[in-house]
Amino acid sequence: MSACNSVEDVLNNGFAVTFVRSSATVIAGAKPAAVFSFCPKGVLGAAGGYMGRAVGHHEGLVRAKLRSVLCAYARELPRHGIRLEVVGARAGRVQLLVWRGELVSRVLADPDRSDFLQRLGHGLDAGELMRSLRRRLCEYHLGLRSEFPHEIGLVLGYPLEDVIGFMSGKEETCRGLWRVYGDPARARRRFEFLRRIERRCRNSFASGISLGCLLAEPLLA
Repeated sequence: MSACNSVEDVLNNGFAVTFVRSSATVIAGAKPAAVFSFCPKGVLGAAGGYMGRAVGHHEGLVRAKLRSVLCAYARELPRHGIRLEVVGARAGRVQLLVWRGELVSRVLADPDRSDFLQRLGHGLDAGELMRSLRRRLCEYHLGLRSEFPHEIGLVLGYPLEDVIGFMSGKEETCRGLWRVYGDPARARRRFEFLRRIERRCRNSFASGISLGCLLAEPLLA
C-alpha cells in the first residue's frame, strides 16, 4: 500500500468513526439533520509514524486526500437518503452538515414550522431549505453574518417551541440535548429516546457492524 493510499485509508476510517459518533441519530432515522466537525490532523496525529509526520510536512497531500474522502461520502450517502455538505473550515477542523431529505420534508409538512421558516426567508422545499441554512452557516463561519441561524434547530430535531423560546431569550424550563422552554417531562422523555437510539447505533458500529449496513438498515426505518 502506498503512503498516499495509507493517508486516505486512515482519514476514511477516522471520518467514519466521527460520522457515526456525531450523526448516529441521523443515520438511525431519528433526527433530520446534524452539524459536526472533523479534524484530519487529529486523526493522522493519533495514528503516529508517517501519518503523524504527514500532518506537518505534507499538508497538500492531506488536503487532497481529505477532499477525496469527503467527495466519496457525498456521492455514496444519497443512495441511503442522506446528504453530506461542507459548511466551512476553522482552526484545522472541517465543519459539515448532514441531513435526511425525507425527515426535513416532514419538518416542512408542519404548517407552524413551515410558516416560521418562511418568515425568516427560507424556501419550503427540503433542498431549498437546506441550501439556505447551509449558506447562512457558511456566511456565519466566514464572518459575513453576525447572527448564527438558530432556526436550524428545527432540522436538528428541536421542537418549534424551544427554538422560538431560545431566540426570544425566554427562561428555560430544563436543559439536556438542547434548551427547553416547554414541558420538561416531555423533553426528558425525548432526550432519553434520542440517547438510546444514539447508543444503539454507536454500539452496533463499535461491535463491528459496518457503516454501510447501518445506512442500509436504519434503526427507525
